[in-house]
Amino acid sequence: MADKSTDLDSQDLCLIDCGISSLRNTPLPCHIVNLNLHSNYISRIESLGHLRNLKHLDLSANQISYIEGLDGLTALTTLNLSCNLLKAVQGLTALR
Repeated sequence: MADKSTDLDSQDLCLIDCGISSLRNTPLPCHIVNLNLHSNYISRIESLGHLRNLKHLDLSANQISYIEGLDGLTALTTLNLSCNLLKAVQGLTALR
């Protein structure tokens, strides 16, 4: 069963096991600070550049094979990419 936050003013958005395959069509409010997308079908990190306040991003247990699309996330302090299809850790040079 999906654990989906419905509070539109919340700084936390939890979309665990929601069957999401693409972030392009997933509405992500620009004010969120914590985003949990654990256990979906996401293969590409995209459409996150507007999340300037995002501090914690969980993309674990997806189908990501390449780290990309994180350059604009200047507030990001925690990134979880465990249990994906990554063969190399690269593409993180723009992050602090």
